[in-house]
Amino acid sequence: MNRCLIPKGEYSMLFNDYIIENEKEILEYKKKNLKALFDFIPLIKKTKDFKNSPLVKEFPKLAYESKIMIDFDWSEWIEGSEIVDNIDFDYSTLDEISLCKLLTAVIQSESYIHNGLVDYFEDGIILDLLENLKHKIGS
Repeated sequence: MNRCLIPKGEYSMLFNDYIIENEKEILEYKKKNLKALFDFIPLIKKTKDFKNSPLVKEFPKLAYESKIMIDFDWSEWIEGSEIVDNIDFDYSTLDEISLCKLLTAVIQSESYIHNGLVDYFEDGIILDLLENLKHKIGS
């Protein structure tokens, strides 16, 4: 499945008070704000039907509140699209900022890809990103 993160047509970023403007700020929030987000990991592993799961609707809000969303031009991030389109990609090779950028991009792309977030959950991408972020941060 081709899940290009780059939206077709006019691009508009979802602005939110929770989006981190300076990428390095994310490292300041490591353990304090990410616990609730990491608590989603076992819930994701137990979920069999993401189309009808409240997790899919709750996840973006929790991601914003956890302050992992990074303000960058995700719609022009070709490398991000290539990563999520590569089913064999090893997310453990990414640093914390890149993992947060990917989470930002997949959440923001929901505005342009109908049920895109469901696909990212079903394909294990959200789980991979969260598990690798947790491992990198050491929470």
